[in-house]
Amino acid sequence: MFYKIIKVFLFLLLRCTGRVRIEGRENIPAEGPGFLIANHVSAVDPVILFLVTKRPIYFMAKEELFRIPIFRRVVHWMKAFPVNREKLDRKAIRASLRVLENGDLLGVFPEGTRGDGVNLLPFKTGSAYIPSQYDVPVIPIAIIGSKYLLNPFKKAVRVRIGKSIYYQANNDGNKRIALEDFLHRQESAVQSLLKNNVE
Repeated sequence: MFYKIIKVFLFLLLRCTGRVRIEGRENIPAEGPGFLIANHVSAVDPVILFLVTKRPIYFMAKEELFRIPIFRRVVHWMKAFPVNREKLDRKAIRASLRVLENGDLLGVFPEGTRGDGVNLLPFKTGSAYIPSQYDVPVIPIAIIGSKYLLNPFKKAVRVRIGKSIYYQANNDGNKRIALEDFLHRQESAVQSLLKNNVE
């Protein structure tokens, strides 16, 4: 219930101010699992992604947020679960796979930290491994200008949603190479959506 209230409030706020413009909503699956990957520029990026679909989105969130009581409650309400960004977090991976098994949407920021909004940081390998386990669609998303969301003198935030991409196994059965290729295609898809970034 809290999730829905927050989402409606944000939708009305940002719709009335015209501060977020979204392109490509039709590329988000109407049902079934989906793996949303986006660049990360600002702390408000998860909030902005709430607006790309009416469906709930589950998020990986850095575990540091869960150590602060007030933030821990808020991020739980917002359907987030913790991930340790410094190592292979098997617990977070299992939680991610459960989201996809249940036919829900999972949102991640594969860079693992905030970038400059122009050139992507290398994606974490989990971004390729997790969706490869269930052959789910990976939806690339570019968030442009989110650090200026509350600045009325800057252009509106733009969100560009691309076509789904899928994991493809190699003919020789080498999964490591297939995952590396999958990760590269994810990076290329998001970078392509960012290429016309003019803030």
